Amino acid sequence: MAEGIIGGILGDEDEKPEIEAPEALGTGEAFAAAVAAIASRQDPQVARDTSAFLRDQSDLLRVQKRHLEAEHALRLTHLRGQTRESKLRRAGMRLRFGFQISLALLTATVALGAVMLLWDAVTAHKVTIAAFEVSPALATRDLNGRIVASAVLDELVSLQAATRSSTEKTQLSSGWDGEIRLEVPEAGLSIGELSHFLRNQFGHDVRIEGDLVSMPAGGVVLSVRGTGIVPKQFIQPDGDPYAAARVAAEYIYGQVRPALWVAYLGTKFRNREAMEFAKAALGRTTGRERARLLDVWSVAQANETGDFEASVDLLREGLRVDPNDWGSHEDMIEFLRASGREEEAWRAGEMLRSLAGGRPGLAPEVRYNVWDQMTWNLGELLRAHQADLDTTAGAGTDFGPTWVFTPMAEALLHDPAAAEYALAKVPIDGDAVEDRFARHWARALIADERGDSATAAREWQNVPAGYRVPFLLSMAPTAPCYAAVALERTGQHAAADAALAIPGERRYVDCLRFRADIIDGRGDWVGAQRTYADSVAIAPDLPAGLYAWGMALVKHGDLEGGATKFRDANQRGPHWADPLKSWGDVLVKQGKPKDALAKYDEALKYAPNWKQLHEARDAVAKQKT
Repeated sequence: MAEGIIGGILGDEDEKPEIEAPEALGTGEAFAAAVAAIASRQDPQVARDTSAFLRDQSDLLRVQKRHLEAEHALRLTHLRGQTRESKLRRAGMRLRFGFQISLALLTATVALGAVMLLWDAVTAHKVTIAAFEVSPALATRDLNGRIVASAVLDELVSLQAATRSSTEKTQLSSGWDGEIRLEVPEAGLSIGELSHFLRNQFGHDVRIEGDLVSMPAGGVVLSVRGTGIVPKQFIQPDGDPYAAARVAAEYIYGQVRPALWVAYLGTKFRNREAMEFAKAALGRTTGRERARLLDVWSVAQANETGDFEASVDLLREGLRVDPNDWGSHEDMIEFLRASGREEEAWRAGEMLRSLAGGRPGLAPEVRYNVWDQMTWNLGELLRAHQADLDTTAGAGTDFGPTWVFTPMAEALLHDPAAAEYALAKVPIDGDAVEDRFARHWARALIADERGDSATAAREWQNVPAGYRVPFLLSMAPTAPCYAAVALERTGQHAAADAALAIPGERRYVDCLRFRADIIDGRGDWVGAQRTYADSVAIAPDLPAGLYAWGMALVKHGDLEGGATKFRDANQRGPHWADPLKSWGDVLVKQGKPKDALAKYDEALKYAPNWKQLHEARDAVAKQKT
C-alpha cells in the first residue's frame, strides 16, 4: 500500500499492486468444488474434507473482501488528496505566473519612466525663474524675491502670448513650482530631483536668477543671469521694480529664444529693431532656431523695406539649414510672388508639397495659403484657414483673424452672403492700416460680385493711401489691379491706369490680365491679345491668364479658341469653378448640352453657392429633358 501511495504521488499511480491471491484462490475453489463433486460420489470422507476446505476458502475470501474494501477506501482518500494537491499546484502556478507578469510590468514601467524622464530632459527647453534675491533695504511684505521673479515671469508670458509666429513657444515656469515626489528609498532621491539632475546633464533648460538692490542715489538695479545668458543690469531711476522687470523680461526673451523675440518685434511693427537684433543674434543660433531666426528676419525686412528679393535670399539660407521648416517655405512662396516671380512661387509651392509628402501631409495646410490663392484653390484655402483658427483659439498661426482671407475667398467663390457674414465676424481695428485695407478690399470684392461697380470703385477709393506699404503689398500685391477693373467700369480711366502702375515695375498675372481686359474694352483687340499672352508667359503654370484670355476670345466670337483656353486653365487650376462654368457656357452655345451639364456639375463641387452657375445648370437640365 505504501508503495502504491508513493507511486501515485510520483505519477505511477497507473501501476497495479501485485496481489494475485484472489485470482489463485478463485481458481483453487473451482478446482476443489469440481473434485468434491466427483469424489462425493465415491467416498463420504473426501466429501467431508472437501466441504471443510471450501469453508476455509470462503473464510479466506471474506477476509480478502474486507481487505479490498479497506484498500478501496484508502485509494479514494489518496485520490482526493491528489485532487487537492493538483488544485494547490495549479493555484501556485497561477500565483507564480501573476507575480512574474507583475514584476515584468513593474520593470517595464520603471524603464518607460526612465526613458520618458531622459527624453524630457534631452528635449527640454524650459525657462525656470528662480526666486530673486532682494536687498534687506528693499525687502518688505509686499516686495520679496518671489514677487520680483513672478513679475519677470508674468512679463515673459505676456510677451510670448503676444507673439504670432510658427516658431515653437518656450515653456515657462517659476522655480518654486511644486513637485510630485515619489521617494526611492535605495537611492534617497525623488523623481523630481532625478528629473532635475537629468535636465541639468542632458537638457537645454535655462534657469534664470537675479537680484534687486537699491542705488545710493535712489532708484533700483535689477540684475539677471542664467544658463548661457550674459548677465545684465537694468537701472530704474524712479525705483519701480516692475518697470525694471518688464525690461529684464524682454532681454531674457531675446536671449533665450531670439527667433521668437524677432517675431514679437515684427508683430509690433518694430521691424528695424528686429532686423538689427536678428543680424546680431544669428551667430549664436544653430539648427531649427537658426532657420526660424532667418525666416522672421526675412519677414521683418520685407515689411520694413519692401526688398522681397533680399528676403528670399535669407529664406534660401534658412531652408539650407532646415529644409523642412514649413514657415520658411510659406514665406518663400509669398515673397517670390510679391517680387513678381509668380512662376517661381508656384514651383516653391510644388516643392513644399513634395517635401511634405503631398496634401494633407507633414506641412500644416495653412502653409499653402498663398499658393492656394495663386492656383485658385479657394475651398482648400478656406478650410485650412478655419482649421488654423480653430487650433489656435482664434489667434491664427501668423496672421490672426483680422485678415481678409475668409471673406475674400467667399467673395471669389461667388457667395457674397457668406463673405459678408465672414467680414462681420472680424474685429476691425480702425487705427490699424492693415485692418482698414482688409475691410475695404473685402467690401470691394463683395460689391463686384453683386455687380455693383459703383460701390466697388468707392470702396477701392476709400482704401488708405498706405495700402501700398511693403507689408500690404506682400499680403496682397495685386489688390490695386482689382481696383483698376472697378474704376474702369465706372469711367475713371485715369484712376484705373494709375492703379495698374505697380511699384518697382513688377509684373503679375492678375495685373496683366486686367490690363488686357481694359485695353480690349477701349477697342485695342490686338494689343489686348499681346497682353493676355504676356500674362500667360510670365507664369505658364497659373490658370488666371488663360481664363481671362478665353473669356476675351469668346467675347470676340472664337468659341473653339475660348474652350481651349478654359480647358488649359482647368488643368492648371482644377479646383477653380470659373473656367468650368465658362467652358460649360461655350458647350451650350455649341449645342452640346450633355457635355455642358457635366462641366456645370463639376464646377458646383467648388462653388456650391454660385447663383448664376445654378441658373445655367438648371436651364441646360430643362433643355436636355
